[in-house]
Amino acid sequence: MSNLLLDVPSLEGVQVSYDGEVYQDGRHLRKSVNKVTGYVTVRVRGVGPQYVHRLVAEAFIANPNGYPEVNHKNEKKADNRASNLEWCTHTYNMHYGTCPQRISDANSIPVVMMSRDNKVLAIYPSGLEARRANGFKGHDINKALKDPNKTYNGYKWKYLQ
Repeated sequence: MSNLLLDVPSLEGVQVSYDGEVYQDGRHLRKSVNKVTGYVTVRVRGVGPQYVHRLVAEAFIANPNGYPEVNHKNEKKADNRASNLEWCTHTYNMHYGTCPQRISDANSIPVVMMSRDNKVLAIYPSGLEARRANGFKGHDINKALKDPNKTYNGYKWKYLQ
């Protein structure tokens, strides 16, 4: 199936294969990885960088609902086979697979739970994990983290540095 080339509707003279190879006016385009997003791109003459997964989806996957985003089903950004892609909403994309956990891990700052006399009692990967581990409610740990004079549930809190 990789020999089959389909036109990309939004780009005249650009074709893609089922496997994610991109051609412009019959010439194979070199792929590279965007350092910020991690997605595979090609430079289309006259247009600039284009995400390969979007080009493949445009050519091979119907989008009757007009969804704005393309999801990689196996969560591998380099796997741009048409069978691995699906059109979706932004909300669906952000809640798909391990995405929520990866975002949480990337934004987590470890926190330290201390006694009033500054003895370290526990270290957690984030304020959220500290709340879960101790059954705490609300966001008062965050208030205590921002103000060294505040405590929450009798404990002092600080960010691990």
